[in-house]
Amino acid sequence: MQRAKALPAFETKHDITGLQVLLQQEYMSSEESDCGEVEEDTWKAKAEMFEERGVKALEVHRKNWRSKQVSRSESVCLQHSCTENKKVNRLYYALDKEAFKTTTALHACFHGFKENASDKVPKGNPPPKCMVDKDWIEGTGHQTMLMNTDVQSFDLNQLVILDNELGKDDMHTTYRMGWLGIQH
Repeated sequence: MQRAKALPAFETKHDITGLQVLLQQEYMSSEESDCGEVEEDTWKAKAEMFEERGVKALEVHRKNWRSKQVSRSESVCLQHSCTENKKVNRLYYALDKEAFKTTTALHACFHGFKENASDKVPKGNPPPKCMVDKDWIEGTGHQTMLMNTDVQSFDLNQLVILDNELGKDDMHTTYRMGWLGIQH
């Protein structure tokens, strides 16, 4: 997992530790090579915008259980009281840029269609409670979903991820989705 390899340097640079709890594979979005629930022509048109000289494009499928707050700007996640952790996607994007800057891409990724988002809950390690969307739990009847309330202490409020730490497509998505509170 490339993000995990990039994490130690990222934590050192940002003077923060304990973020590995957010990097479980099952918490992250999947990458898919088919149109799923979207019309094939619509999917192919978007995928072609990201393909370069023989590099296949994959669609990133969002996890619906992950809090919408997790996908946005800033807040804090402290031991036993995770509240609105909004920086996880920016963390993922920054780690991706660092992890793949010295490798040749085998494929390109694009942010997926909402129709292809996944409702599958993690089967292994329960995610930190701050990552789980309360509205999704109520709306889908997953009240028994296991969540980790005993996470290591780290203060994401102190974490500033600058725009130049993100890939241009990820930064564009961050702005397109109306995610506010982003440092320039």
